[in-house]
Amino acid sequence: MNSYSETLKAFRQNCRLSQEQVSQILGINRTTYTGYEIGKTKPDFDTIIKLCDIFGITVANFTDYYLKLKNKSILASDKPDYEKAKSGGERFVKITADEEILLARYRLAENKEEILRIIKKYEDKE
Repeated sequence: MNSYSETLKAFRQNCRLSQEQVSQILGINRTTYTGYEIGKTKPDFDTIIKLCDIFGITVANFTDYYLKLKNKSILASDKPDYEKAKSGGERFVKITADEEILLARYRLAENKEEILRIIKKYEDKE
């Protein structure tokens, strides 16, 4: 199993849903969903968005958990410190749904340097 499939399984189990229930909600075969959880295939980005809706999480929550699993840095205390944030120790900014999707896609991208180069090139044209 890989960290991507572990992430899907963790969120599904947290919601106390079976693979069958999730696959029915998505409108796909159970074997297709099982393929996601065992690491045989990966869902496309639209399916990830639907899964996040099912699990009641944001795409950013999903990618953060995935990246932490991938980097083996999940901790029991892996939650934002809101008291620290209130005192100015951390900064939380509300973002739009489009910004969240863009951020999630960036975090999952293999070629981050290329994405940043394209953005810089676009900014230089303005």
